[in-house]
Amino acid sequence: CSFSTSSSTGFGIGMEKKQKLDSQQDDSKEDDLPYKYRWPRPSVTTDIVIFAVEEAIPYVLLIKRGNPPFQGSWALPGGFLDLGEGLEACAARELQEETGVAGLPLAQVGAFGDPGRDPRGPTVTVAFMALAPSRAIGAKAADDAVDEEWFPLTNLPSLAFDHLKILEEAWQRCKPEPMTTPGAEAGADPALSTALIDRATGKPLGSVPGGEDTAAALAMVKVTASFEGKGGSGSSSGP
Repeated sequence: CSFSTSSSTGFGIGMEKKQKLDSQQDDSKEDDLPYKYRWPRPSVTTDIVIFAVEEAIPYVLLIKRGNPPFQGSWALPGGFLDLGEGLEACAARELQEETGVAGLPLAQVGAFGDPGRDPRGPTVTVAFMALAPSRAIGAKAADDAVDEEWFPLTNLPSLAFDHLKILEEAWQRCKPEPMTTPGAEAGADPALSTALIDRATGKPLGSVPGGEDTAAALAMVKVTASFEGKGGSGSSSGP
């Protein structure tokens, strides 16, 4: 790991401060140091995946970016974590600022921090997901977003950053194994799986013998095949 000799950089520390940190860390006051340790800190963001299922078709809410990088590209709603702000609070704030959507229960999907995922510098994002009751939730682009649209998962546009990877991971978290009880797949969220099938079929899962629902299961298979056709399993439209 290399350090910048300039103390003005956002991703390095000055040589004098590095030496001071190495030799006098125990005696130094926190205010005298840019960091509490020798290594630079990455930025932290949150991204939010909002699903809706109508007539057995799953959709995701995307925004069109108004600023670089990837200006004009479709992406998940999201943004940078403020100091003193919790991750879920950041996700809820960014979702409301960029789409006007508020009040949806959020579930954490995971963290994504591959080197180079953001051309602005080292950035780790924590992704969240939620299921909207329908696409008619009053989403309207604002703040950094210049447009918003619901896309079917079988016909996605090219996405900024590694957002296709995040979207795929979120879908894997909530979809059931085809032709089996929701939640049977390792890592699936039983509540979200059940909600997706109920929403897709318009009837409780329990009304289908054995907990199977052919229409919903076929929809899941179709979406999975679509992801695989775009590169699948960790592919990315971003850097």
